[in-house]
Amino acid sequence: MVINSGTGNITYQRTIGMSVMEGKGFYYPADSAFGPDGRIYVLNRSLELAGRGRGMRVAVCDPSDNYHGEWGEFGDGPGQFMWPSAICVTPDARVIIADEH
Repeated sequence: MVINSGTGNITYQRTIGMSVMEGKGFYYPADSAFGPDGRIYVLNRSLELAGRGRGMRVAVCDPSDNYHGEWGEFGDGPGQFMWPSAICVTPDARVIIADEH
């Protein structure tokens, strides 16, 4: 969607991603953030119990719907998430994720 800052109007432009647990898609997205290069980082929660955490990850795309990969998985070790709730990207492109668990 595009926001016209002069009028405050929001105009639909395109859909990004699909409703899938892996690859170019989002499944129960909890939050998203823009990186300094314009890429969009989408934090996906998935279904913790039913999917055994499958699909819990950060998917990276851009406003033109190009897919740039993913990282993270379900678990309690480094790079893993139990119940992620928020994401932000710093000006130097570090990604920070809050996990409620």
